[in-house]
Amino acid sequence: MQNLQSEYSPRLMEEIETLCVTKLSIRISSTDQDLFETGLLDSLSLVQLILELEQHFQLELPMGELDLSSLRSVDEMARLIVARRTATASSSNSAVVNQFAG
Repeated sequence: MQNLQSEYSPRLMEEIETLCVTKLSIRISSTDQDLFETGLLDSLSLVQLILELEQHFQLELPMGELDLSSLRSVDEMARLIVARRTATASSSNSAVVNQFAG
């Protein structure tokens, strides 16, 4: 896995790492560390992680739409958060445009 620290803000990466430590007691050695492969993340902690990410970043992460690979590492979580923020912003902008157009 490619390390994405240069692609995503260090603050976002740090927030995810801090959330993992404080809420799940998971210490991450690198942002591309596979949390499933190392056994740091199991099915129970995965559900807790999703809830914590949703609450902290004020996002909706529907279980039916999530790909487990998007939660495999801090890098992948950052990619997911940025994608969800972008999608939410796009749909919000579309709703505003439609409101004025209609």
